[in-house]
Amino acid sequence: MISINNCRRVLFKNFNVDWNWDKDPLASLVKVKQVGKSGSYADFIFLHYHAFPRKNIRVADIHQIDQDSMSVGCEDGKKASFEVFPSRDLSAKVKWLSDNLLRVYSDPYNRYTSHNNFRDFKEGTLYLMRHYGYDMCSLMVQNNEHVTLLDINIYSCPGKAIWAQRDQKHWQLLNVNVKKPPYAMERPITSTADGFHVAQSQGYLKIEGCEFGFCGDDCINVHDSSAFGIKTGPRTLTIPKLTISAALGIHIGDQIELRNDDFSPAFFTAEISEIKYPPAGSRKYSLVFEKNLPEPKGSGFVVFNHRYGSSNIIIRNNFFHDNRARGILLMSNNITVENNRFFHTERAAVMLVTGYAKFWAEGYGASNIIIRNNNFSRINPIADREMAPAIYISPFIGTDPSTQKTKFPLFNDILIESNIFHNCMGGIAYICSAKNVIFCCNTITNTIKRKINFLYRGALGTELSSGVYLTKNKWIESPLVPNPGLFYDPNTSTDVYCWENQIKCGKNSDCKP
Repeated sequence: MISINNCRRVLFKNFNVDWNWDKDPLASLVKVKQVGKSGSYADFIFLHYHAFPRKNIRVADIHQIDQDSMSVGCEDGKKASFEVFPSRDLSAKVKWLSDNLLRVYSDPYNRYTSHNNFRDFKEGTLYLMRHYGYDMCSLMVQNNEHVTLLDINIYSCPGKAIWAQRDQKHWQLLNVNVKKPPYAMERPITSTADGFHVAQSQGYLKIEGCEFGFCGDDCINVHDSSAFGIKTGPRTLTIPKLTISAALGIHIGDQIELRNDDFSPAFFTAEISEIKYPPAGSRKYSLVFEKNLPEPKGSGFVVFNHRYGSSNIIIRNNFFHDNRARGILLMSNNITVENNRFFHTERAAVMLVTGYAKFWAEGYGASNIIIRNNNFSRINPIADREMAPAIYISPFIGTDPSTQKTKFPLFNDILIESNIFHNCMGGIAYICSAKNVIFCCNTITNTIKRKINFLYRGALGTELSSGVYLTKNKWIESPLVPNPGLFYDPNTSTDVYCWENQIKCGKNSDCKP
């Protein structure tokens, strides 16, 4: 909608962005009226419309609603996914039964996802039906320096609310909100994709006093696009079409580092001397280096472009809540996350992650991270990833998520201190492929039961890591937390220490201090 490009020392402030829902709703709150035999279809009533305004409706996906928060993310919640990117043309097949009653058919031949059968949907349950996914963004910010976004409200948009990339640096978001408008609080979604997505940048970013809520994907995702490449000549690396996002930001002369397919160093960095762009009908880019490439130890190389580095970030005094997917993803260095509130994020509230998969490759690792004085409440109700944690630190390799990990410490020097974890639905933190992680002076409480209570609820876990320290943390005694403390793999974890942690009596407890 708005492009901010090639600007220097500029201020954008005091405006709102919205979408015309009267003619074209971005998403709908629906209730299941009936489910067909073997889940072949489901009939949905639109709760906010006597007559839905668009008869050529698009159904991208359908996610169950938590009726307490009226947002996506509930224990044992069901979903049906058909497509996210409209170019795939895989929207669900539908039939109108009346002006506000829609029959949606499952599609066993869908190439994008297998999660599109309605057999487990129950009559009377509420769902969010998205009509848009990654279609267009509200603010595109790229190649700017010394830019401030101030007092801006993005009430809704059919895609990412803010998308930043390329040579973007020294910038800040102050009181920039992705939230429901006061005149339409019944809407079930704000941005239909991420609230704020940084695909590449040169860092120095401040996000302060902002609110991100009811987003269709992660509230914030800050990374630098990596890629996976195959050696096809002495000096040539070809990037397959499925991870080319990084190639679009590569220039002749950029310093490229190659990593092995487990992210261990290949001890090779060189400039790009030529870029061979794909012919018509292909999306494969070939990068020609100034010197010969080494032989890969595995299936290929991970490509890091050191032109970019989304480092030196402060995320302070913000409110992240009620979104689909994660709260914030961080894949860079020198980051402080403090005094924020995280409430009812569908998956982990904070993720330090790096990896490559079929459709995307993100991150260069993360180091020198402080996560301090934050409040985490009702996090990860769908129990996503290992130990269903509030804070997740781990790579993904080949698929996302993946069971394949690496011994190489992609994540280093992390301090998690003086946070409150209240009624998080699984573990507190899962730590993998990391080195020097300190978890201290945190408070963990749980009072809400799950349908299935995990043995690791309220605990931490670590594997393939070294230098993990737990000290001066306080667990409030609860039968919902059967094993407070740390789970670790002694075969892959070294230098793990726990001392001066406490289990304190709960308000209605018979325990002794």
